Amino acid sequence: MVFADLVYFVQEGARSIRHNKFISVVAIVTIAFALMIFGAFLIVYTNVSHMTEGWVRQVEVTAYVREDFDPDRVDEIKKILWENREISRVQFVSKEEALARFQSGHENAAYLLDGLEGNPLPASFEIGLSKSARSQGAVDQLVRKLSQIPDFEEVQYGKEWTRSLMTFLNILRLIGFTLGGLLGVAILFIIANTVRLTVYARRDELAVMRLIGATNNFIRGPFLMEGLFQGLIGAVLSLITLFGIYHYWVPKLKHSAGVLLMQEISISFLSISMLSWIVVAGMVLGFFGSLMSLGRFLKI
Repeated sequence: MVFADLVYFVQEGARSIRHNKFISVVAIVTIAFALMIFGAFLIVYTNVSHMTEGWVRQVEVTAYVREDFDPDRVDEIKKILWENREISRVQFVSKEEALARFQSGHENAAYLLDGLEGNPLPASFEIGLSKSARSQGAVDQLVRKLSQIPDFEEVQYGKEWTRSLMTFLNILRLIGFTLGGLLGVAILFIIANTVRLTVYARRDELAVMRLIGATNNFIRGPFLMEGLFQGLIGAVLSLITLFGIYHYWVPKLKHSAGVLLMQEISISFLSISMLSWIVVAGMVLGFFGSLMSLGRFLKI
């Protein structure tokens, strides 16, 4: 019986879409447009997020040791540093290595060291950050903790640059949640109003169904299936359109951005999981939009 009812709901939902073509097309196109906007934002968000996370991975803390630091304590200091879960990499840079780096990286300015006696550059520990430290508060806390180690003269990192980067990531996430929520609410109301028009056009048929003893769930079923179909078709249509735009414009965008930034950039499409979630989201929104319309306007 349950399977037979389900088959009936699917058939009636598909028939309703065919018989109410104009209303259904308007709903599907509107859903597709809304999901396409959200999908486009997801492409921008994921690519910018990957790019900025790459920059965050390059953020490192440099702890300069005191002038009287004993090189024999390097392993001991490393052991202390590795006790912090925020640290993913530790490298000791001796005074000689620091001087060699400066000379190789500033060949035109090597004369600045000619008048100095000895090596003025301090030894240091270069400290990479793990994922758990990729927030401004975590980095600041780690720096305060490292500053308490007596062997360190000074602990430095790009504080202002890191703060700006973290702020940018937080704003990007906030925009994503806000846009997703607004589009979700809009799609719910689009589906709800579409189903309401369909219900109104079939009010006589529904009245007869209730007179012959049809249950509320039996009456709701076709409309819920119709909303689910509209959400599914709209989601698939949005992804097809989005992929076409991506395939046409991204090569040109990559070339222009590469020339501007003077480096090759990579722009990826949505992952399989994200594509699946957009399709599921369209179906869920369609289903609940129909449910909301039936519950609020039909009172069945």
